[in-house]
Amino acid sequence: MENEITKIVEDSWQKKRLSLMEEIDRAARAVENILTLENYHREGHKVETVGQSLGEFGSHALDPNALATLLSQGDEKRRMSAERLERIQKIYRELDQIRQGYRQTPPQGKIVSIEEETQKILRRSEEHLNSMARLFGLIRMAHMEVKAKYHTEEHDAYFSRFNWRQMDDTEVSLCPPFIVWGETQKTSESFYSKFLALLSEGVPLKILFFFSELSKRASAEGRLIPLHGSVNLELLPLTFRKIYLLQTASVNSNLKEQLAKGLSVPRPGVFFILKKDETLLSRSEEALASRAFPYIAYNPEASTDFVSCLDLSANPDVHRLWPKTALNYLTGEGKAETLERDFTYADFASREKGLKDQFTPLPSNISEEKAVVLSEYLTRTPAERTGKVPFIYAVDEKKHLIQLVPSPSIIAQTADRMHLWQSLREVAGIDNPHLRALEHKLKTQLTEDKEKTVNQLKAEMEARLKAGEKQAVYEAMKNLAVRLMGLEGAKIDIKSFVSHALSAKVPTMARSQASGLKEAAAEVQKKPSGDQVWIESKLCTTCDECITINKKIFGYNKDKKAVVLDPKGGPFRDIVKAAEKCSAKIIHPGRPLDPKEKDLDKWVKRAEKFQ
Repeated sequence: MENEITKIVEDSWQKKRLSLMEEIDRAARAVENILTLENYHREGHKVETVGQSLGEFGSHALDPNALATLLSQGDEKRRMSAERLERIQKIYRELDQIRQGYRQTPPQGKIVSIEEETQKILRRSEEHLNSMARLFGLIRMAHMEVKAKYHTEEHDAYFSRFNWRQMDDTEVSLCPPFIVWGETQKTSESFYSKFLALLSEGVPLKILFFFSELSKRASAEGRLIPLHGSVNLELLPLTFRKIYLLQTASVNSNLKEQLAKGLSVPRPGVFFILKKDETLLSRSEEALASRAFPYIAYNPEASTDFVSCLDLSANPDVHRLWPKTALNYLTGEGKAETLERDFTYADFASREKGLKDQFTPLPSNISEEKAVVLSEYLTRTPAERTGKVPFIYAVDEKKHLIQLVPSPSIIAQTADRMHLWQSLREVAGIDNPHLRALEHKLKTQLTEDKEKTVNQLKAEMEARLKAGEKQAVYEAMKNLAVRLMGLEGAKIDIKSFVSHALSAKVPTMARSQASGLKEAAAEVQKKPSGDQVWIESKLCTTCDECITINKKIFGYNKDKKAVVLDPKGGPFRDIVKAAEKCSAKIIHPGRPLDPKEKDLDKWVKRAEKFQ
């Protein structure tokens, strides 16, 4: 495992080292060009040099002395001062010396143990960085000389005390890494205080810490078990917002890329890595799923807001407290079955080698009412937990399904991992309780507002219903007359006819017929109970408009009259469209059945005149 990580560190530095050598070459060439030009101004116009340039034939044709005198005019002004020339020559010599040395013995990263004394680690890390400070000081001086921006009175003192603290981010990222190496099995009890001390200094060292054991036995008793303090290293970004943090498993396919990225960040970095278990290859996946060792990547350079810097996306079922997994088992008859369960920290711990004694079979005298699955148990209030026994599902040696009761310590650790995971989701912006409460409030308010609006519309519709019944009879009779007599609707005064027919003193038989007409109209116009769509079927003119729009909602009865087949057979908008198209105007939309239908307010408004 250590060799694999060391190889990743070396490969990452190899790429950075090439970039460093390019920077050195670029700076060395820049000052070399300055020196070449200066040498030309000093030596290029001498008689001997001009004569060599002209050659034997040219020297006979031209006078080298006269030409040298002519060309050298102004050279004195173009030459740099002796002080500057000496400084640039020194810069070039030192850069070239470092370049040649790096080609023979490339600079390497340093790896130290976290068991070393804190101040010694910090001292060694600063010495390591300062070993690169002179190089970057020379590179800066070279680029300043190219632009003639170096001023002795200002910059001599600055570069005389130049150290790693004056480096910029690019320069720090080009330094070989300084690694502090640690493991859970080899760490002393003073680890956490040392850990915090190293990060507090701001030195851009990188801490690589390997975990092999994720579960622990209780060091407290009784009521102290759930209250026993534990350090959640996953929440370090909340304390040290400027560090880089990566927590992942060694089996992660993207480990090389993620580790290389973190090593190049010019700030303190922390890498928590779960070691590979050769005897149980699925252990890393289970540790990730159970929130025992969640994936976390925090890069403060990713954004200016905290939420965008924290990445939990590589975790399974990131929107749930616990992911769902399948537990395969055999029934008593040997039939293979599958149980879907919440995979909790306790489920992970039950498979750890040294924690088998932390689980006991669920007693047979515990009723189903008292036995509660642990994931559900942890979401209940203390009062709701009273008298309940939490358990998890597992399989025995024969692959039979069993129920195990975790120890108080395992229950407390599971609760701790659940709360930690919830905290991580909240700070990552995945599940914010304040946003949830606001969303619930807005939904409730929206529902209440819609209910109020619908009730108001209902009252208005009912008030208009009686006034509209007579008009509906007029329209139906008018349409009927048009179809039967082929007359134009505008020439028929149905209102006058109906009013006269219903009010005139006619013989008994006529009055009986008029009375029958009223009863028929009343029967036709009788609204069914509830607020669903309804049709005055006996006034239907069989125009097919409603059925063309939606055959699931509307249909014909045995008398070829339109009826409502299924009020839920389609959207409310189809009902309103049918009411608008109906030539007899006998379709009354009622209230919408689906409050979530799109553009509902618009269709309710259009339905008003048909109610």
